[in-house]
Amino acid sequence: MEVPLYWQIIDGPHFDLRRTGLLNLPEKAGVHMHAGSAALDLAPPFDIFGLPVSNEALDFNIASAKRVIDLRAELRLELVQLAEPNV
Repeated sequence: MEVPLYWQIIDGPHFDLRRTGLLNLPEKAGVHMHAGSAALDLAPPFDIFGLPVSNEALDFNIASAKRVIDLRAELRLELVQLAEPNV
């Protein structure tokens, strides 16, 4: 199965891998969590809507991409796809 990594990319008080049970959920369902994916605006100067991407937004998205890669290891995924919606 593939898991979307959109809402999990930012650590905060509302998300914890262990608390959500995400680590054990696939096993309970009898499936293997194989891949993850996230779409992040990484190719400025414009986002998917044609609006300018600020340097701050780009820095945030790069940090988010790095967090997705870290999550790949935590979730023991074999593959992670970082899609750039503008390309």
